[in-house]
Amino acid sequence: MKEILEFMISDCMHPLFYLPKAVIIAVFAAVMIRIGKSIWHKNRFFQWLFDRRWVCFFLCIYIYVLLNEAFFSRPPGSRNTVSLTLFQTWGKTAQSHAYVLENVLMFIPFGILIPMLAGWKRAKQGWLCILSAFCASTMLEFAQWITMRGHCQLDDVVTNTIGAGIGWILFSLIKL
Repeated sequence: MKEILEFMISDCMHPLFYLPKAVIIAVFAAVMIRIGKSIWHKNRFFQWLFDRRWVCFFLCIYIYVLLNEAFFSRPPGSRNTVSLTLFQTWGKTAQSHAYVLENVLMFIPFGILIPMLAGWKRAKQGWLCILSAFCASTMLEFAQWITMRGHCQLDDVVTNTIGAGIGWILFSLIKL
């Protein structure tokens, strides 16, 4: 377990390098939302967006870091495998176990931020969050396959969806 944790800490340090740029992008988005609100102050869309400005701010940071870590940090054509075998990623090494756990962790913010942004208040709408995560993860894996920027794996879709489900459960507990 200690070895898995060491791999996870090492792997999780890499996305921290994207944070300064992500914050700049999020600040830009916040300024644009504020300008939009002042120009179209009676428009419901901007009112809705302005009410959730902090969620938008953190969602911009999350999306930037996620896309850089899972997609843009890899050169095109560097990976070209497709695996539709469930639980193949788990493997026998501590590194492979860490990859699985990192994929779960990577989508927990998705499960928290998307319902906050959408304003979902009822527990019945958890399936929307999980379906959204499934679709987002599937699109990411498909993009990785098309551009050969990552291993297209069914395991990644499943673990990302589980991570979003955990995030949604945390969101639900916070909302109680």
